[in-house]
Amino acid sequence: MSRRSRPELSETLVSLQKSAVTGATSADWLLIVMSGPHVGRIYPLGRTKPVVVIGRGDGLDIQILDGEISRKHAAIRFDAQRNEFLVSDLKSRNGTHVNDASCDVERPIHVGDKIRLGTHNVLRVSSGGEAEAVYAQRMYEAVLRDALTGAFNRRYLDERLESEVAFAKRHE
Repeated sequence: MSRRSRPELSETLVSLQKSAVTGATSADWLLIVMSGPHVGRIYPLGRTKPVVVIGRGDGLDIQILDGEISRKHAAIRFDAQRNEFLVSDLKSRNGTHVNDASCDVERPIHVGDKIRLGTHNVLRVSSGGEAEAVYAQRMYEAVLRDALTGAFNRRYLDERLESEVAFAKRHE
C-alpha cells in the first residue's frame, strides 16, 4: 500500500518532520550534525541563552553520546556587542576545530562553518531557514526510520545499543 492511498500516514509523517524544527525561527541559527553518532539532528542556537555547552555529560544543552567527546567539550555563546556567535574549547581531550583550524582560543563562527569535535563529529552552522532544517530532519528520519511504518530500523537500534553500552560502562 502506498503513501498516496493512506493520507493519514502522510499527514503523520509530515507532522513528525515539522515538530523536529519547532522553536527555530528565521532569527535563529542552527547546528546540524553532519557526521558522528547523531547525523541529521538539528539544534537551534538562540540568542537568548548566554552559553550553549556541548558534550557527552548529562544535562548539557547539546549532548553527543560518543566516547571521544569530553563531558564538557565545547561552548558556544552569543556576544551581543559584536553581534556574533563565538565557540571555545573547554579543555577537551580530543579538541575542537572550526573549519579545520584548532580552537585554542574563543573564535567567531559564521553560517557555513563546520565545527569538528574530536576526530569525526562535525556540526555545520546554518541560518535558521526552516527549509534547510526540514530537509536535514527528513534525511535524519530516512536514515533511522522505515519509510512506510515510521518504526525505527536496525541502524537506529545498533546506534542506541552502542551509546547505551558506552554509558553503562562509564557509569558502571
